[in-house]
Amino acid sequence: MADRVKQPTFFNDSNFLIHITHIPTNKKVEFHSWLTGFTDAFSSTWQGTPVYGRMDDLYTFAKTGRVITMSFDVVAADINEARLNQARLNTLTQFLYPVYSNPVAGGSSRENSQVLKAAPLLKMKFNSLVRNAVDGSDLVGFLNGFTYAPNIEVGQFFANKDKDFVYQSHNVQLTFNVLHTHLTGWVQTEGGQGADGKVIYSFGRADQSREAASLNGNFPHAGASGYVPKYPNPDVGPPQITTPDLNNDGVADVWQTGIGTNQTEAEAQQEKITKKT
Repeated sequence: MADRVKQPTFFNDSNFLIHITHIPTNKKVEFHSWLTGFTDAFSSTWQGTPVYGRMDDLYTFAKTGRVITMSFDVVAADINEARLNQARLNTLTQFLYPVYSNPVAGGSSRENSQVLKAAPLLKMKFNSLVRNAVDGSDLVGFLNGFTYAPNIEVGQFFANKDKDFVYQSHNVQLTFNVLHTHLTGWVQTEGGQGADGKVIYSFGRADQSREAASLNGNFPHAGASGYVPKYPNPDVGPPQITTPDLNNDGVADVWQTGIGTNQTEAEAQQEKITKKT
């Protein structure tokens, strides 16, 4: 008989559950957060162009992507919870599949053509580590992969009149590609310039509202300064970051601003900056 697992008293609080929603069907599944691993990986893509006579390529920024990798245990205290956990794992597996239209010719057989109607996009939320930085809601994305494996050494229960194994513990690993629903990048604030005349930037939003302050202080993870950050002067908002100009030539020390920049202009701007440094 498997040992009984004692859960912390706060474990059933919604803030400590892992919430996953299948967007096309709005079906949901929740797991207790017996977290065993967490990685939030940010990777930037730069495209290099070789130039004759230069040892360094000319680089154009493309994007910064975000992938969350989580692993956690799904643990049962008794046979009833073990069966419920297996149902939850089955549901999460089904979330990897798309929604199809009704058969064109009627009926339900596979011979009748069915068209893919909606991709298996998901929403996920877990405490301060996985949530929308603007309003604390779920992050949108999709699963790159999902695996689960029973911990056979821990033991199992016998279900359905002793015909089926249901295991007391499973290890789950998933990889979640984040598709942000808010702007991820720096924009000029509504005020435009500081007292010294330099341009002031804010992350994600130009306005200096409380919502904007929340995005500044809580992307990508909340908890650094509370859900709505508190600053020494609440009327000013979050600390501002100005464009670096280390050689004081009036030109920002960044020559490339992103996709859509004319390559000729980008090269000229880089040459202008490198000549003055």
